Amino acid sequence: MLKFGIISEVDAAKGLARVYFPEDDFVSGWLKMAVMRAGIDHFSFPFDIKENVYCLMDEGWEYGVICGSFYDENKLPEGSEAGKLKLSFGDNTAIIYDRKTSILSFDIKGKVNIDCTEANLTSTGKVNIEANEVNINSIETNVDGILNVSGAANIQGVVSMGGISGISGAAVNGASAQLNVSKLTASDDVTAGAISLKSHKHTSAASGSPTGPAIP
Repeated sequence: MLKFGIISEVDAAKGLARVYFPEDDFVSGWLKMAVMRAGIDHFSFPFDIKENVYCLMDEGWEYGVICGSFYDENKLPEGSEAGKLKLSFGDNTAIIYDRKTSILSFDIKGKVNIDCTEANLTSTGKVNIEANEVNINSIETNVDGILNVSGAANIQGVVSMGGISGISGAAVNGASAQLNVSKLTASDDVTAGAISLKSHKHTSAASGSPTGPAIP
């Protein structure tokens, strides 16, 4: 028989719950909670205390199963629209898919951790990342295409460049910087060790002798 009740106790580890049936003023024994899958592939999302549920019970109330939950006048679906799937959690985290706009949205109130052996992200348009700070910890990072950096670039370590490179307003800080290019062009000046390429001077030397080292 079909009965409507309220979750009164939950044993999440065993997938069991007890249900209070107000019409009969009766609390069931431990009942199994129906899930979408319970084999090699399995699903776990236990009911909450005081959640409305409907159950299939035997005539003697000894055996039964909790089939699912339902809304009532005291608990209505929030943000429900035709063609929109929404999974809401108690901390206001939400996963939403809008079939009309084909937009999948994740509104996560905490951290997101993804562990996998390999990941591929493919987009036919732009990929935008907005954050206060982005950290990439990798043995090697490869960029295939044009890399545009707007702002300062602070680089610690060895820098090797092959081909045409343009750096505007960038600082390269490190013990060693190697520029492997056939031509290096500066629109203003090049300074090395406080010695200007354009305005440096040399100490005088006797006629026919090499000049002295460059000085600022």
